[in-house]
Amino acid sequence: MSIDPAPPLIPVASVTTNGVTTLYGDIASAWDAAKAGTVECPATLKLLKNITVDTMLSVNLANASIVVDLNDKVLKGTMANGSVLYNENSVGALSVVDTSVTRTPKYFVRQDDGLWALTNDVTDLSVTGGVLTGGKASGIMCYSPLTLTDVNLVGNSAATGGGGAVYSYAELTAACCTFLGNAAALEGGAVFAHGNYDFSDCRIEGNVAQLAGGGICSYAHGTLAHTSVVGNRSATTGGGVNVKLSSGEGCFAAGTKILMADGSEKNVEEIVEGERVATFDHEGGTNSSAAVCLAYAGEGMLPAVTLSFASGAKLTIVDRHDLLAQTTRKYVTLTTENAADFIGTRFYNYRTASWDGLVGVENSGRRTSFHSVYTTRHVNCVANGLLTVADDNDFVLNVYELDEGLKADAGQLAADVAVYGLFDYAEYPQTAGYEEFYDSLNMQYLYVAIGKGLVTWDYVWEPWRGNGAGAAGIPSLDRN
Repeated sequence: MSIDPAPPLIPVASVTTNGVTTLYGDIASAWDAAKAGTVECPATLKLLKNITVDTMLSVNLANASIVVDLNDKVLKGTMANGSVLYNENSVGALSVVDTSVTRTPKYFVRQDDGLWALTNDVTDLSVTGGVLTGGKASGIMCYSPLTLTDVNLVGNSAATGGGGAVYSYAELTAACCTFLGNAAALEGGAVFAHGNYDFSDCRIEGNVAQLAGGGICSYAHGTLAHTSVVGNRSATTGGGVNVKLSSGEGCFAAGTKILMADGSEKNVEEIVEGERVATFDHEGGTNSSAAVCLAYAGEGMLPAVTLSFASGAKLTIVDRHDLLAQTTRKYVTLTTENAADFIGTRFYNYRTASWDGLVGVENSGRRTSFHSVYTTRHVNCVANGLLTVADDNDFVLNVYELDEGLKADAGQLAADVAVYGLFDYAEYPQTAGYEEFYDSLNMQYLYVAIGKGLVTWDYVWEPWRGNGAGAAGIPSLDRN
């Protein structure tokens, strides 16, 4: 009797840990082995063939440290949703490199949605070396430090969020990399960076964001050395790079109750544009209501703080938000860093129509989602009873000198307009298509705000800077 020998192993990947290299015939086993070998030391997973994955390669180890070597191969995701590589723990580290000395060309075609897609045909869109492509919730999503070296991130997308190629929550370092033909539904067509970043000798080109930062959207400090950022597009701010060091942009945690026009309440994450919510009309000096012209939702890992008031009201803000203070009768910005300095300050409670003292501040950890509401002309809204406005638009309301009834001094406003003038769209043809947006947010007093030092022209001009900012996608706004 003879026994047929076991079929030879056809390796697709190797894993090296503690100096020992093992071959694997499928990527799932290799990935599991790499994770298992990373508790005490890094493991290197090297692609030996082009690999397609239909589920995320994810890590969730406290001390995970994995090096993925693309080795001149293609790592392609075909999942309906999710990232190709996903490290959900903030302690370990992930590196993606290409150590191959042979770098062969890979060809792509540009699809109607702007994404680049792999093709077997020779085209004029190509890269050489290892490629990571096909991510649907970012090519790489990483909560821990991420290092990229000599790799190409091409044709990835974030269908419902930001960071088409990379969504990074911690430090990000990229050297000699290309980010081409990626797209994001929100911010950062190629890269969304919550942590500090350092790019050197990189190429960031042909990426698209439907909200901001066609190439990069950053909520931290970073450097770009010998790096080209060209041909990227965003619908609003920063066609090439959009930097927002105040990351939450005046947002609320999910579950915050927004007062509706009919007196009911609704969770902020459920608010949609066009709905009417309670507001305060400072020009009229009365409670009012207005349509929501922008319901913003973001995602990330941002610090939050819960504010407690004498009335018993509590409000959790993500990163920062503005409340109307009694001392100045101006909207002031409370952040996760300065909120404790405002203990004892009284803020306007819309529900009680009185000033409500801040009595406590508690760190609320981090939030993975945050939300904000902008209202037509009145701009403000009521959250958990407090009158609020997003910090990036507080200057629109702080042009007013308010009396004790919170009504704007019409005479002072007229005098300011006489000095500084009203914003005139016709003077700035670059703003074509934004008139409805700016009118809805009460921007006719923009020159007054600039003249009184409440905002700078550079801040306002930013939406039209970059590699194609404002190309398309401004939301249709209800102006009723």
